[in-house]
Amino acid sequence: MRLSDPDQTGRPRAIPIRGKFVTLEADRLITAVGEQVDLSWIPHELIKNGLIDVNPSHKIFAGGDAVDQPRTIVTAISSGKRAAISIDLRLRGDSRDGVFSKIRLGNKGSVSMEAYLSGRDEGNWPVPKNIISYDRINTLFFEHSKKTNMRKLRLDQRQRGFSEVNRGLSSEEASLSASRCFSCGTCNYCYNCYFFCPEGAISLDPFHQAKYVDLDHCKGCGTCAKSCPRNVVEMKEVQ
Repeated sequence: MRLSDPDQTGRPRAIPIRGKFVTLEADRLITAVGEQVDLSWIPHELIKNGLIDVNPSHKIFAGGDAVDQPRTIVTAISSGKRAAISIDLRLRGDSRDGVFSKIRLGNKGSVSMEAYLSGRDEGNWPVPKNIISYDRINTLFFEHSKKTNMRKLRLDQRQRGFSEVNRGLSSEEASLSASRCFSCGTCNYCYNCYFFCPEGAISLDPFHQAKYVDLDHCKGCGTCAKSCPRNVVEMKEVQ
């Protein structure tokens, strides 16, 4: 395709270039252009403001751009997860009442699939891991590293064709960017709690991924929690 004069909306027209097309055979073709939702097969009473009205009483599962929510990848994935859990509950004959509140993460509506799968058979869902915010991370123990910025096509090149604007990251850049993750809330056996404990009451077994605290000698000073880079160690009062 090549760009031509603007159309009635002000956007440049895309004109086919002769000889630049190939024909491929396919068993099925799904066309997806723009953000319009095909609601022709949905009963009228299930449509609200041009979108599917997701309501437990309607017994219909929908997500992504078909429902009233922010049109982002994150929310689309989240709605897919919620739909999967709701469908599973319905097929198992279980009620969804109260389930989502038991597997919720944080205060923004995210749910833990791990927590759901762990407790669905017994109906006893484990408490999901806490969301660790930035202010709860001990950044003193992390080496500062610069953000890896994605390469982009120059503006003058963008106007001359349909090449991808975001050029992505190289394997080295992607690995470097991933290495900047704090792994918050996850113990990676850095041994800080072991080294900083003044009583030597902590022992770690990275081979079996286990941590042990000798409660007979622990004074509850909290040094292990203060020295944990990722806010894994929590101090709790034992009755």
